[in-house]
Amino acid sequence: MKNKKRHYKIIKNKYDKKKISLDEKKLVGFSVKPRNNVYYSGVEVNRMMLVNRSFIQTVLKKKIKRKLDLYLQYIVNIMDDSEDDSGTTIRFALNDLEKYRSVIKNNYKKYLDKKYVEQLLKKIGLIEHELKVKEYYINQYSMSLQEEHGKSR
Repeated sequence: MKNKKRHYKIIKNKYDKKKISLDEKKLVGFSVKPRNNVYYSGVEVNRMMLVNRSFIQTVLKKKIKRKLDLYLQYIVNIMDDSEDDSGTTIRFALNDLEKYRSVIKNNYKKYLDKKYVEQLLKKIGLIEHELKVKEYYINQYSMSLQEEHGKSR
């Protein structure tokens, strides 16, 4: 059996700009809003419902990988940045990471494999641990500066 790739193309000769809506309560899938703002003279898509489970997993895994790469790059920038003595950027990153963890648990978990979700949560836990270690060292450094400043009186 040959592995044929299928391509689909929607062609409409007469476009009368009618709004097409489907009963979303009957459809079970993952809803996606396209973000590209490229001009296209064809059908305008405001929202798309992905129904195929394997396609949903592929799309979500790519989306999650992009987001984790952004977090890792952000952490590398924070670790290299020695100017932030208050730790506010680390606190913001920790809050954002916690929010992302809840999105994965609440929204993506039902579409992804249990093993993949566990691995993903472990990766997020490692990132969170690194941020907390950095925050701890910043707090210790600021406390030692306060003690030295207090002794000089």
